[in-house]
Amino acid sequence: MRKPRTDAIIRGRGWRALLPAAAIAIWLLSAGQGAAADLDPFDELGLLLPAPELGGYGNRATITQSGSGNLAGSIQAGATNEALIEQQGVMLRAGISQAGAGNWASIQQAGEAQIAILLQSGDLNQAGIIQNGFHNTALVDQAGYGNSADVRQFGNHNYADVSQTGSGLRTVVIQNGDGNHAIVRQGN
Repeated sequence: MRKPRTDAIIRGRGWRALLPAAAIAIWLLSAGQGAAADLDPFDELGLLLPAPELGGYGNRATITQSGSGNLAGSIQAGATNEALIEQQGVMLRAGISQAGAGNWASIQQAGEAQIAILLQSGDLNQAGIIQNGFHNTALVDQAGYGNSADVRQFGNHNYADVSQTGSGLRTVVIQNGDGNHAIVRQGN
């Protein structure tokens, strides 16, 4: 019988030197079978990142950071979920929470003072956020089966909020320039 496996990879320039007086704060929680925790990695920020009931197998999270003052976190429960966060810049904030099976989530941030939050529950959902610029905010919340969301922000002071509940839903938001605002709500 194969033992359930949970992988977590953290890469960053000199991350060992950041303990305990962290200039860059990294929280990563990827639960294994029978694991339990009472952690909210975004509590210091005042951001509410729903923590699914922890447990599961085959979940994988990768966080890569360069720059200063960045914060990234991932919370996963269920089976074979994958979370990727890449940050290059200053004061970037990224969080991924996933529950279910076979979900994939990615956040890529470059620039300064960006916020990206990605929440998924259900099975076989995919979501990605790409941000490049200054003071962009992207929020994605999807629940159900086989949904897909893609948010891309290039510029400054852009805001995107996507919420999907159901099956087979697709959303693409591309914001180029400054001060764009998009809200998408769908369900079936």
